[in-house]
Amino acid sequence: MDLGGAINIAESWFGDMPYASGTASLEDIIAGNPDVIISMNAEDAEEIRTRPQWRNVKAVREGRVYANPRGLFWWCRGTSEEALQFLLPASTLYPDALADIDMREETRRFDRNFYGIELVDDEIAEFLKSTY
Repeated sequence: MDLGGAINIAESWFGDMPYASGTASLEDIIAGNPDVIISMNAEDAEEIRTRPQWRNVKAVREGRVYANPRGLFWWCRGTSEEALQFLLPASTLYPDALADIDMREETRRFDRNFYGIELVDDEIAEFLKSTY
């Protein structure tokens, strides 16, 4: 999130350790009223978008709920695909500054260069579904 230019409002909710994590309550999220929500997976993002208890959260009202992509593994984890992770929030939060970033093409190029895999459009769409 830091590399993508985002501020994690939940970072301080789980103690003073850097990169601490935990389960955020809906009440905490509503009180934090984030501009953008990036969930771990597409199913969580869809639930956040559609469940009535989330409707007053700014990110939901403004249609800014996204899911982290999952290629060979989740991009937000400590894997090589993490290199793609920061491009997504950066290009979403700052679309004018990063208008030349095409995540489909970045994904295609990354997998070709680092894994020797030629992804087809349907595979890339599956990786990026319900994301950005």
